[in-house]
Amino acid sequence: MFAKMKLNRIALAVAVSVGLSTAAMAQETSSALRGTVTTQTGEILSGATVTLIDTRTGVARTLETTANGTFNARGLSIGGPYTLIVAESEGSRTIEDIYLNLGESSEVTISLVPASDVERIVVTGSASGLITETVGPSSNYGFDDLQFQPSVDRDIKDVLQNDPRITIDSTNSNAIQCAGGNNRGNTITVDGVQQNDNFGLNGNGYPTERLPFPFDAINQVEVQLAPFDVTYGGFTGCAINAAILEGANDVFGSVFVDYTNEDLQGNTIEGDSFEVAPFDEMRYGFTVGAPIIKDKLFIFGAFEKHEPTQLFNNGPEGAGFASPIQGLTVANLEEVRQIAQDVYGYQVGDILTSADESEEKVLVKLSWYINDDHRATLTYQNTDGNTISSTGAGRSSYAFNDRYYQRANELTTMVASVYSNWTNDFSTEVRLASSEVKNGQKPFTSDASFGDVQIEDAYNGNDIFLGADRFRQANILNYDTTNAKIAAKYIMGDHEFTAGFEYQATEVFNLFVPGSQGVFVFDGIDNFRNQLASEIDYAIPASLDANDGAAAFTFKNTTVYAQDKWFVTDDLTLTYGLRLDSWSSGDTPIANPRFEDRYGFTNAEAPDMTLLQPRIGFNYIVSSDTFVYGGGGLFAGGNPNVWLSNNYSNNGVSILASSIERESGNTAAELAALDGSNTANFLFELPALSVAGLTGGDGAVNALDADFDVPAIWKFNLGTQHSFENDVLVGLDVIYSRYKDSAKTIPLNVVPNGRAPDGRPIYRDFDAFDADCQTGGDISRCGRSGTDYYLTNADDNGDALVVSTFATKRFDNGFKGTVGYAFQNINDGSPMNSSTASSNFGNLSVSDLLEPGIATSNYETEHRFTLNLSYVTQFIDGLDTRFTLFGSRQSGRAYSYTFDNDPGFGDERSFEDRNLLYIPTEDDQFVNYGPDFDLAAFNTFIEEAGLESKRGSILPRNSQNSDWWSRVDLRVSQQIPGFMEGHKGEVYVAIRNFGNLLNSNWGVLRQVPFEFNSPVVDAVINDDGTYTYTNFDGDRGQSIFSSSSTYSIRVGVKYTF
Repeated sequence: MFAKMKLNRIALAVAVSVGLSTAAMAQETSSALRGTVTTQTGEILSGATVTLIDTRTGVARTLETTANGTFNARGLSIGGPYTLIVAESEGSRTIEDIYLNLGESSEVTISLVPASDVERIVVTGSASGLITETVGPSSNYGFDDLQFQPSVDRDIKDVLQNDPRITIDSTNSNAIQCAGGNNRGNTITVDGVQQNDNFGLNGNGYPTERLPFPFDAINQVEVQLAPFDVTYGGFTGCAINAAILEGANDVFGSVFVDYTNEDLQGNTIEGDSFEVAPFDEMRYGFTVGAPIIKDKLFIFGAFEKHEPTQLFNNGPEGAGFASPIQGLTVANLEEVRQIAQDVYGYQVGDILTSADESEEKVLVKLSWYINDDHRATLTYQNTDGNTISSTGAGRSSYAFNDRYYQRANELTTMVASVYSNWTNDFSTEVRLASSEVKNGQKPFTSDASFGDVQIEDAYNGNDIFLGADRFRQANILNYDTTNAKIAAKYIMGDHEFTAGFEYQATEVFNLFVPGSQGVFVFDGIDNFRNQLASEIDYAIPASLDANDGAAAFTFKNTTVYAQDKWFVTDDLTLTYGLRLDSWSSGDTPIANPRFEDRYGFTNAEAPDMTLLQPRIGFNYIVSSDTFVYGGGGLFAGGNPNVWLSNNYSNNGVSILASSIERESGNTAAELAALDGSNTANFLFELPALSVAGLTGGDGAVNALDADFDVPAIWKFNLGTQHSFENDVLVGLDVIYSRYKDSAKTIPLNVVPNGRAPDGRPIYRDFDAFDADCQTGGDISRCGRSGTDYYLTNADDNGDALVVSTFATKRFDNGFKGTVGYAFQNINDGSPMNSSTASSNFGNLSVSDLLEPGIATSNYETEHRFTLNLSYVTQFIDGLDTRFTLFGSRQSGRAYSYTFDNDPGFGDERSFEDRNLLYIPTEDDQFVNYGPDFDLAAFNTFIEEAGLESKRGSILPRNSQNSDWWSRVDLRVSQQIPGFMEGHKGEVYVAIRNFGNLLNSNWGVLRQVPFEFNSPVVDAVINDDGTYTYTNFDGDRGQSIFSSSSTYSIRVGVKYTF
């Protein structure tokens, strides 16, 4: 598991006559085997015949050792077993059961023996004193690791989390956070082709709603955190590479089905029980590999069908929800329903507890062994599925099911690769690939002509939402990606030279018009009853047809690289090279002349970025039991295309906008528009003023800094591994990173407006074309509707330190255990934790709206421990019983204490509760307290939260931490006899959060939810430059995430042949 970060399966159970190591290669779909042949006395043997046979396909590769006694077989299919035969007049040697890992180059030294001696060696995988190499920190997981890991979801993330440096965020679609990095900064490749969410809308990191390929099709998965090989690119977090199985001469395959229902789900947290909505969920699939032409042409296919049920946890009190909303009752919701029907003629949706979803995956792979030196593969894949999601539902808000939306994704890929060994020294790889993603988001049940209705503070501080939310009223995304790669390797003496060229073009069609049916905000239930809106927002193209607001453009990424891998000595290898990436688009956003007049620069900037990335890495074998590795280099890419796409969709010209807000100084026409009784079919129709007030050619704009540089990260690494005589392998690894040119989003239409009592800057809206912003104008009405956002680079960049260690031991009695630990200290500025410009600006806590400063990162998991235990025995002769347990314990996510409103800092209304809290001294001259403020309770809060030392200062961002969380998963399986020889059946049960099954107090996840702030105090800034703290809301505390806190069981059966 984690100990197999570099523990290669070619562990040769032999004496010192055969020594083995492995070195990480590139983002490839193949493996390599390099070796040195010597005589029995250690002399180099040139001209020896080396034959490497893939026993699965019968394909043989024959080479001769060079003048320095080496051979190098590249472009090999991963896995095995392989048989290696070395023959020469002085003797021979045969090595069997060799397995090759994805993206690794294995090395072996072979000493020939006379024919009268032992000639055949079988690899057992249990040798002590194994030495392996790596070009940077990584993890590698084989077929058995994937198959036997406790996994309810059948997802590679369940095995990736064995590495303590990788956190799977169960509160954010199981996002993958590698070594404290942004989950949107990773790349995922399958057979060498990207299958991550390179547009950037999905938190799970996939272009689909779940794993985008059949789980049983995976042969191996590797994770590279800092590979100092220039062929790796397109990420700042980590590179995750998966390889698909291939057909063989012997027909093989599997069939499975698993099942779960409401009776197999936990429904008790810390003694409090809730209802789980009735459901039945089945998943089934098969794989098959076979020869089409024996020894020549093979096929592998996989299919998986999933019909899941989505359970919803937030709902009114007394309705059996896992996370009841305090102060909200079913009677309250019935009142809203009745008002909607009687006053507006609209039938709201039901109180939703669950919804059915679906997904289907198909994969077919052809492998053609043209001859011993050339092979080709062709892979087709299609995944089509959907999920039902809520928007607006949370611990203090409720959304009817007409506010829910359906996310539909379809992924289709084709990839063709050709691997050629032209000579013993020269090899090439050529790849062509295409992928098509169709992504749509539409309301689940609501009438498409009904607007987004938001009732703020409807009941006891809880908000109510109904109707199609603004972001789903017109939302379609399609993007097609074309990839091409040609790479070559040439061996000259002790040097292995690599050069390559890669090209990727992504064509995007994005229809995204938020608010195209209108957004209606009401302050309280009475105003909703009386049709008195507090705000009405509207956005639409000039044609009043939302479809005309679509944007279409193409992004291109071109890469060239060159590298030398120098085998300095038998024990020291240096890898160094340069990678040059360029990102560009020939399409520019539609120019907005009004924007250029306002700010003095154009919004019609297309991305045009180039970055040279130097890298160097080393491996050094200290002794037969110890090796050291390390290096340094620059990495870039993996940034979501949606950050740039926003500039094309939000140009202020294609989409017009209007906003009417109830405030002091409203005109009579504005007040009439906010009164729904003056508009026929209000909420289905917008007031005439909303349409008439659409700003032509001067809507809100997202713009790109003309000097924007691609965000990058410098990574430096040093690690070591040591194998003890008692079969214990331990490792220690350190990664230090420095962010470069980090991205941030800021509003352009704000200006400084003094300072708050605690010294933080205050801002206000400003528009050079608004008379109210000029001398003599009404400053309270200064500004305009909408915000212009600017994507630029941060002035300050953070850094990251990750220290990890592991130990693993395999016992002769079938038991194996691995423990790991990682420490993280991650500091960044803007976390860029969303897809839209406004969310990237507003979803972080700050004391300065324009300069968030460096602070503890949202992505930091300061401490994480992992445990993996497995035990295999046979209670029934010849049939394995297997137990696998995975456990983790990790520190809680950081969060911030904030004001519960904007006291006057100039923040946007929707982000008003994210301003960092000022902790006053006990007799603070800058803070007054209102008559209803509970000062005693506030002081108690300060003491209990450990904030006494912070009096007289603004709290830093993410200064607090949620509780630690522990989780244990278990899988138990029993083999059963098959129908034919060589066939086996298996029955199994997988349990996620096994601890919660044993005790409802265990496995409970408490966390302050996104946006990771806890509002505490309402305040205002007085004219005399002091605060008045008007209300102490108390610490809202952490939310219990019920789906992460309860157990889930799946039972299944599988048949393999």
